[in-house]
Amino acid sequence: MAFGLDSSGFTKKRLADVITSLNAAYKTAYGEAFIVDTDSAPGKQIGIHADEISLLWEGLQAVWDGVDVDSATGVSQDRLYALTGLTRISSQPSTVTEYLAGTPATLIPAGSVVSVQQTGDLFESTGDVTLGSIGTVAVSGITRVTTTATVTTGAAHGFSTGDYVFIKGADQSDYNILAQITVTGANTFTYTVANSPTTPATGTIEALEATPVSFESSSDGAIAGLAGTITEIETTISGWDFAENLIDADLGREDETDAEFRTRREESLALLGAATFEAIRSALLNTAGVTGVTLLENDSVVIDGNGLPPHSISGLVVGGTDNDIAQTLFDEKAAGIQTFGGESGSVTDSQGSSRTFYFDRLADVQIDIIVTVTKNTDPEEGDVFDTINGSEAQGEANIKAALAAYGVALESGNDVVNAYMISAVGTVQGMETFSVTARRDADSFAATNITIVTAEIADIDTSNITVNFV
Repeated sequence: MAFGLDSSGFTKKRLADVITSLNAAYKTAYGEAFIVDTDSAPGKQIGIHADEISLLWEGLQAVWDGVDVDSATGVSQDRLYALTGLTRISSQPSTVTEYLAGTPATLIPAGSVVSVQQTGDLFESTGDVTLGSIGTVAVSGITRVTTTATVTTGAAHGFSTGDYVFIKGADQSDYNILAQITVTGANTFTYTVANSPTTPATGTIEALEATPVSFESSSDGAIAGLAGTITEIETTISGWDFAENLIDADLGREDETDAEFRTRREESLALLGAATFEAIRSALLNTAGVTGVTLLENDSVVIDGNGLPPHSISGLVVGGTDNDIAQTLFDEKAAGIQTFGGESGSVTDSQGSSRTFYFDRLADVQIDIIVTVTKNTDPEEGDVFDTINGSEAQGEANIKAALAAYGVALESGNDVVNAYMISAVGTVQGMETFSVTARRDADSFAATNITIVTAEIADIDTSNITVNFV
């Protein structure tokens, strides 16, 4: 067998091959009687030399693999793919908006830490924030009509429509939430509640001003923080009493793996074919900040079913700036093909003229879900819900997490399939029976599929999931 580099490629000498070659070389030099047995002194010396030579062959193999787009890994892959303008996507933390409350004017410095109730994962504030000047307001009463709770305060509350407040101290727990409010008077405001709690509310009730601040996970990656679970204050600061997230954390990511990077490179090869459908989509995907693209094309002479005019393209884009997207469309599309959409960006061409290019943003569709559960309480019938999940509250969190995981996998234009939601909820053990209904917009809740069109993407956030135990 020929070793090294030839017209067919590179063939590495293994350690056994090196030893065989050295044995033959010594016998040629000193005669066939030369002892090369591994227990002999010469044989041991040959073994030591062979180990070092084998490392050189390993290095040569690594160099060879490092210039092969299909086998390069790590730094070699980074350097090789950089030749075509590609860089590995770096890891990013999960991010979330926390709402903080406590003594007015308390400073919460950057780097202050909160954690997730169930997992202990840490999130740190990204900037200094000072709690607002209103603080805690005594509530004289709460009444409810359907899902609207009306709060009356003993004195002027000082809040504004759109503010967030913590409601605390009601005997009916459904009233005790972090909510965005609508001010209806100097002493009144309203917010939305679930599950039809008794009206009027009872207890010693307070409304606490909530101040928003951005937090990010202490470590990079997809660190989950479901709505209402990032509540544990780890940094002790006098005057800081409450923290909570209203919606799920936006998940971060780990460094792009070698396999992911290789797949993205293959997709980007279409960039070499400027003005083709795949070239334009690939170019948009490689635009700074863009994380998702659905490209539509109408090559007919009439308006098509997506509303595109004749001979036009429309990019449905997630992320990136308007002008960067416009620049990519300017660089890639063929002359005479129009762009279409409700968003636009401007580019200055080589003649100094301003050119406008159109595209669309994927529209988030909020999905509201109700899960109704009958818990199994009989160990003879199988897993007991509260035993296997730890508690009803933890079981509810598990159900919400399962549905959120299904939602993360949805892409633009993917319908929300009831059977898939049932399958997700079914991974949580200990239920005797359960049902899943959902809706979009102002539709009625139903155990049916929800249609998502091409320009939309379903948003399943645990803050919009209700779990009822019956």
